[in-house]
Amino acid sequence: MRKRNTITLADAPATARTGGTSTVSASAAISETVADNHPNTKRGRPQRFTKASMDCFRGLFPETKSQRGIMDMAYRIEAIRVLTKDDKDDRFHWLVDKAACIRGEDAWKPTILTELGRIEDEQVMKEIALRICELKPRNKEAVAIIRRYRSKDQGEGNCPAITNCIIGAVNAYLQRHPATTFLQLKTALINVAGAYDVDLNEVFQ
Repeated sequence: MRKRNTITLADAPATARTGGTSTVSASAAISETVADNHPNTKRGRPQRFTKASMDCFRGLFPETKSQRGIMDMAYRIEAIRVLTKDDKDDRFHWLVDKAACIRGEDAWKPTILTELGRIEDEQVMKEIALRICELKPRNKEAVAIIRRYRSKDQGEGNCPAITNCIIGAVNAYLQRHPATTFLQLKTALINVAGAYDVDLNEVFQ
């Protein structure tokens, strides 16, 4: 007897089912920092930030003209957000001291923060940031340390990571097409699974 496959999309967008024409709520997208995986984009790694987020960054930093420059700003802000969530946690002050920065002091390491922001797992980002704070290396050395980790990490696939990629791509699509129905979403997922010889009909029954 064939073992049934099960797929769990943790924290997936809420759906309102009304027969076969239920609408998937685009406002329930998991995160603003998900891949905007448009079918017409060039090949390569999907971006973590939505088009809306990137437009926001362009508005905040109009002096930055290049796409790469805006991406660096986005990664830098993401790292600052993660490392300064807890005002009582001063372990990362060597990298960024929010209170000191607000006072106008030069109390941050923008180059290193940009590289840290490329790490998607917040806990891993904190662990590496803590190690960087202990070592207090120069910018070039710190960037090399972070890139060595990222290069090693990229070679290993895992179920949560690919699940998040799929959710991110779906959420980005739903933001552009909020009238998408549950039936259309279900059919699309079955089509994708079929491309990898996986039968999802059992899962949705």
